[in-house]
Amino acid sequence: MATVIHRDTFEVRRSVNTPDYGDEWIVQEPPGGPKRHWQVEGNAITTMNATGQAAADAEHLADRKEDRKEELEADHMECLEHCYPANRREALALLLTEAMVAGNIERTAYINRVVIWAKEGRVDLYKKQDAVEAATTINGVDNIQLDLDTWIADDPEVSVRTAEAIDG
Repeated sequence: MATVIHRDTFEVRRSVNTPDYGDEWIVQEPPGGPKRHWQVEGNAITTMNATGQAAADAEHLADRKEDRKEELEADHMECLEHCYPANRREALALLLTEAMVAGNIERTAYINRVVIWAKEGRVDLYKKQDAVEAATTINGVDNIQLDLDTWIADDPEVSVRTAEAIDG
């Protein structure tokens, strides 16, 4: 029984019967270090030199930054959707447009509270995404969090029914 490594995916399988594995598998123990530092040289998996490792690490950090920014945006949108589902946001947008056209200042001001609240949430999201972009380590990227609890606590709780009832 031996260990094999897939030459394209670097999947490691231990205690296998090597005749069961074709040319896409290399029979050897893993070279150590993160897989992003591995490379195929002929019929062996080796560790990249320092320049190759630095390039792989830079690419890994850039990929993690993009993933983290998307995660933060998804968290923000999930909270927004929880507080104001799409159908409610659409109804409020229509009511806001109607109020502005009709010159209904009270309704406009009432609905605008949620507009301002949503904008504050986006501004915080953008600041955190900028902080992710500025981070220089994976831990630095992963430690950046949105303060969604405070944002939700500031929800003005604007309702469609109340907005519709405001005549002006």
